[in-house]
Amino acid sequence: MTRFAGIDIGGTSIKYGVVVKGKVDWKKIIPTPKNEKSLNTDLKKIVQELIKNKAKGIGIGFPGYIEQSSKKFIGGPNLKFEVDVKKIMGELNYTNYRIDNDGNIGALAEYDHSYKGKVTNLIFLSFGTGIGGGIINNSKLVRGEGSAGELGHILISNDPNLEPCACGKIGCFESLASAKKWSGAVGELMKEEPLSELSLINKTEIKGSSLFSNNLSLTILQVVQQKEFINNISRGLISLYEIFDNQVFVIGGSFTDDSNQLIELVNERTNQLNKYRGRNFPDIYLAKLKSDAGLIGAALLLND
Repeated sequence: MTRFAGIDIGGTSIKYGVVVKGKVDWKKIIPTPKNEKSLNTDLKKIVQELIKNKAKGIGIGFPGYIEQSSKKFIGGPNLKFEVDVKKIMGELNYTNYRIDNDGNIGALAEYDHSYKGKVTNLIFLSFGTGIGGGIINNSKLVRGEGSAGELGHILISNDPNLEPCACGKIGCFESLASAKKWSGAVGELMKEEPLSELSLINKTEIKGSSLFSNNLSLTILQVVQQKEFINNISRGLISLYEIFDNQVFVIGGSFTDDSNQLIELVNERTNQLNKYRGRNFPDIYLAKLKSDAGLIGAALLLND
């Protein structure tokens, strides 16, 4: 059995492991380093570990812009470092590797696992530190000049009073709807209402997705915040649909490992906002591979 390895680098954590026949054989998770030198050092150690585990090829996903000609990650809004992958692999005398954007590899994984042969146009969105994206058009991944699919940076608001996004623009999709923003909002709500159910279940560890839980009695203030996020996510999806005319939306990210009703809430709101009934809005699904989509997709780069 061919053992390909995947490395999924996010703004908060790095997930890596070995994939066999499209399934994770083993995986590890470490925090994403806070400086460029440490990131390069840790990546080299991870690659060495995967080589020792007899990986026949290694795929790496980065949260930002890829320069394929030089095999470099040149940074992104949520990870402003540069990584010369070609240099690292050269030092280790390892040649069978691929790199791509993290949203792209998530789209590859979900399409290959669940939608290939069923649909030809799909949009994948990963909610985490930011919002990553990947576009499948006519059954092919859209890369553009190398950086297509930065869907978290479409503009969904023209309010000049908003805080700037990490990319510098004001009104970006991810600055108003990322999982990081959910967690920040839950933290603020806990200060406002420390004895609420939401506050009590997040006392040990804040999980932004709990704002969309179907097992909690939310207060009026919490419902208002929930609706604001659902509205922002829905507006983003509707804007993307008008551009790409896709058949399916797939929503991924670490939050998919938790029980919540985000998809149901977004489905309901998009149907309310989508006024033109002559076109059916795409189905919205939770990522079937959950938080492993990036790791599996990185390994799939060896077949792409």
